Amino acid sequence: QRLRQAIKDSVKSADVELMLIRLLTRQSQSKEALDAAESACRRHPGSPQVWGALARLHEISKNHPEVRKTLQLGLKSVAPDENRELIRTLAVFELLHGDRKTGLKSLQDLAKQDPADISSRNILLSLPEVIEDAVLAEQLLEDIRRLRGEGNRIWQRHRANLWLAGDRWRSGKDEAIKALESWMLQNPESSFPARTLAKLYLRLGRARQAEEVCRKAISLNPSATDVAEFLVAMLGRQKRHADAAKVLETLEAPAQQVVPLRMRAAVASGELETPIQELTLRVNANPSDVSAIFNLARLIYQQDRDAKRALAHLDQASKTQPNSTAVAWLQVSILKNEGKPKEARELLDRLVENVEKMEK
Repeated sequence: QRLRQAIKDSVKSADVELMLIRLLTRQSQSKEALDAAESACRRHPGSPQVWGALARLHEISKNHPEVRKTLQLGLKSVAPDENRELIRTLAVFELLHGDRKTGLKSLQDLAKQDPADISSRNILLSLPEVIEDAVLAEQLLEDIRRLRGEGNRIWQRHRANLWLAGDRWRSGKDEAIKALESWMLQNPESSFPARTLAKLYLRLGRARQAEEVCRKAISLNPSATDVAEFLVAMLGRQKRHADAAKVLETLEAPAQQVVPLRMRAAVASGELETPIQELTLRVNANPSDVSAIFNLARLIYQQDRDAKRALAHLDQASKTQPNSTAVAWLQVSILKNEGKPKEARELLDRLVENVEKMEK
């Protein structure tokens, strides 16, 4: 109420309205947030932020025609010297949902117009079309190096990606290894140098060195769960499940990050009893934890083929989250495996019917 009153009292600034839109969005009040954003656009048509906020709400609801329409209206309403972010947002939208050539050209135009535009260059260097164009990619990379220096992580990440692109890593592997080793020591809290170097060693057939890099990175940063995930997967492929379990014991990270890794390692090793026990405890503590119930049902069926028990857990999950496609598909998969295609089809029909009702 205070925000709404502040909006009535404020004529010039859109900041309060943007705060209200963010608050309503966080509270999942989609219609109210949309109404507030549309009102903000009418009151402050020259503000690129309000048009961007309205476009994001349409994006959340997957209303792509309205996203494009909103951004185009914003570009007509906002002064040319303030509309670069809207142009960039529309370009990214076209890349994801529309005409990739149009989106690519818009980003390239933005980069040409502003030699200091890091954001557009960063996005461009993430696109396969640009990575395949070695001359263009190297020029964009040089622009970032000139602006931010070789210690900048954006530059380092794209430099590493270009080294590993296609067959380029074959000729530049020595330079890449030297640089990645240096970056790993300079920024131990950043995991990308270690993961990239480990991937490069695997390409070279040097698995032992890839393992050493990961272990060194974890010793420097015990919270590097993504490096641990990479190492555990590699050890799992080598059937070294006990070593993989020991890696996870050395991590100093929140339980919610480590538990999924421990579960995947256990599943890979075939030792399902421990994750089943852990998930059972989670479900008992929180019977509405759909993710835990889903994984528990999956592991129970994988271990014992106990369809009755697994489906009972999935029924519990579907009551908490009635239109979960993940839960429904696992139910369907189990029913089909148990020779009950008719029941599987009926379940799918009910799911489709419920989703259609929600969309009306």
